[in-house]
Amino acid sequence: TATATVPSVVGQTQSTAQSNIKKANLQSVVVQWSGTGKPSGQVVGQTPESGAVVPKNSIVIIFVSTGS
Repeated sequence: TATATVPSVVGQTQSTAQSNIKKANLQSVVVQWSGTGKPSGQVVGQTPESGAVVPKNSIVIIFVSTGS
């Protein structure tokens, strides 16, 4: 089975994070997250964590700040 390494995308913008996840042969799912104190559109968390080795085309969930 082909595998892929999950990139670190915390702190990036949503669009950059999604691009980097796609380049790693993975898929992204966005979850909006409020109350983070971070700018709107910034990735504040991800699962699986960066460095995890997962099957190619697996889903990486990114938590994106709503800015509130």
